[in-house]
Amino acid sequence: MPSKTGKLTRVIICAEKWDNTTTFGKGLLCLYMDELPPSPGADQYKRVAITSKHPAFAQIVQVATSAQLRGATVELTYLESHNTRANSWDFGVLTVNS
Repeated sequence: MPSKTGKLTRVIICAEKWDNTTTFGKGLLCLYMDELPPSPGADQYKRVAITSKHPAFAQIVQVATSAQLRGATVELTYLESHNTRANSWDFGVLTVNS
């Protein structure tokens, strides 16, 4: 699995189908980092995505938002697939460095 080191430039948390106001479905977390290669099928997005079905989703949300707010350097490991969202890399591992 490839990884990149840098700072999270943006953290988005929304419903998987954010254009729908339903409370059913999955949550979606997108982590943006300039060092990532462009996402498949969307040159403007350098991000990974993870849904609330991931067993560590709540912890990843907390760690990612904290790291982004603090400006901490992170290592973001991602899968070279885009099953979670067609225009995002699939999440692998998030490591926060001091």
